Amino acid sequence: MTSAVAKLTFYFDRNIGNKLPQALTQLRPPFDVKWHDKERFAHDMPDDEWMAIVGPRGWVVVGQDWKFHLIEAELAAIRQHSMKCVYLPGSGQTRWDTYCRFVRSHKKIIEKCNGEGAPLILDLKLNGHLRKIEI
Repeated sequence: MTSAVAKLTFYFDRNIGNKLPQALTQLRPPFDVKWHDKERFAHDMPDDEWMAIVGPRGWVVVGQDWKFHLIEAELAAIRQHSMKCVYLPGSGQTRWDTYCRFVRSHKKIIEKCNGEGAPLILDLKLNGHLRKIEI
């Protein structure tokens, strides 16, 4: 089955770690998977610097920072590079719960990312709803 919509690439921010993106890669999901260490970005690379690389590639950023829209340099990078980002819940959640929530919601995330223009920031809530953050 082919789709008229290009296959998305999810880029997992360093705060997600390596285990989820590595596991997803092994499972061959319906999207491409990239992550901070695999791209050989320095661990202390400022967010706006890796955003200048990831953004033009059209990758959707997945992270738990919940701050990109609050920090001027990062918000400017999101706007400049027409980026799409998804915040995963993290505070008070186990990694397992966070990973399960992403996997359960991946179709909804893909639909929203394909259906909305950029820049875009989505907040995945604990109940599985996606909330668009106005920027």
